[in-house]
Amino acid sequence: MLHDDAILCIKSRIYPSDKVIVAPLNWGLGHASRCIPLIAFLIDYAAEVILVSDGPSYYLLKKSFPSLRIFSINSPEIKYSYRKMWINGLTQSFKIYEHIKLDRKVAETIVSETRADVIISDNRFGFRSMAARNIYLTHQLNLKTGLPFIDSLASWWHKRIIKKFDACWIVDHLDDELCLAGDLSRNKSIRNAEYIGPSTRINRFDLDKSIDILILLSGPEPARTRFEHDIIKVLAERSDNVCLIRGTNQPITIELPPSWKVYDLADSDTVSSSINSAKTIISRSGYSTIMDIHPIDAKKILVPTPGQGEQEYLAKFHHKRNGFISIIQDKLSDLKDLLN
Repeated sequence: MLHDDAILCIKSRIYPSDKVIVAPLNWGLGHASRCIPLIAFLIDYAAEVILVSDGPSYYLLKKSFPSLRIFSINSPEIKYSYRKMWINGLTQSFKIYEHIKLDRKVAETIVSETRADVIISDNRFGFRSMAARNIYLTHQLNLKTGLPFIDSLASWWHKRIIKKFDACWIVDHLDDELCLAGDLSRNKSIRNAEYIGPSTRINRFDLDKSIDILILLSGPEPARTRFEHDIIKVLAERSDNVCLIRGTNQPITIELPPSWKVYDLADSDTVSSSINSAKTIISRSGYSTIMDIHPIDAKKILVPTPGQGEQEYLAKFHHKRNGFISIIQDKLSDLKDLLN
């Protein structure tokens, strides 16, 4: 669902005659999934919508919108090998720099080839063109790593990135009482910020609660696979009706209970029906997942990616404000008591 504020922003920045490129980041599926309602609206509003991404995000968008033109970028692979996010950023800074340079070059090439008028870049730092109007989509005006000095430095750098775009669309409510990202989306010094409200591909409707436990996996490797292995080991012996949405098209490397229903890269209808049918939802505390499950009537258990300051912050924020349950991955055995 797309918020009314997003429609107003679209109509103020984009003309019906425009060709629009939508390019989400591929560090997990969250950026691509939250762009789906935006893309769906633009298909009916703009002259043409063109998609750009890589990895699993590319395949999700291609599956969701098979009739649209889509370009794949061979981006450098970013892996979260260390438990501390700031260490991952530091050790892979050259890869991130190469990622930005490649995106900048590819954006100019695709705009030249397609004659696109507008680029919407979801957290692709370098994906903009001198020949187009450039919009940056994010919820992170303040970055959180767990270390205040690194937070300040990273936020300063991100602000410099944002200033290079014509507008910055914040995927959250402007009202502090309604916001879902907390401090992450609050920064009055970002002059080109426009709040477009939450964006989720999940439609809310009443269904029988036929799924006892729904497990939503996403995020970069190898953290996603580690979480997958840990959660399966903890829940394998239970007799509950369990549904696992893996968030990847890579083969599973651990034996699954035969009674589990398993999806790899599930389409929007499957994810929507599964979330609405679940009694309990276990997931990472990524922001896009929180937007998806926030309004759903279910027990919500968040397991932040270890060392990822943003997810740890969001898990605490929604535990305090909305009653979500938060546990750390090293204590997944506690799930047995929580579910009982």
